[in-house]
Amino acid sequence: MIENKPLYAAINGDKFVSILWDTPKGKTLVVRGDIDPESNIRIKDCETGEGVKDVDMKNILLEIMNISR
Repeated sequence: MIENKPLYAAINGDKFVSILWDTPKGKTLVVRGDIDPESNIRIKDCETGEGVKDVDMKNILLEIMNISR
């Protein structure tokens, strides 16, 4: 059985604002809290803790988070 696995987390300023999960039913984005447009948004790989260098993935996540506000 495939379990839920966190893929990417978004950090806005100093707070966690969303996470992209890989689930048995597909990818799910969970957004929690408000996104402060004045603060930088960083996308981190949950497995490595490294910042996401894949510009397309970062832009897709940022676009989805903006739509879901």
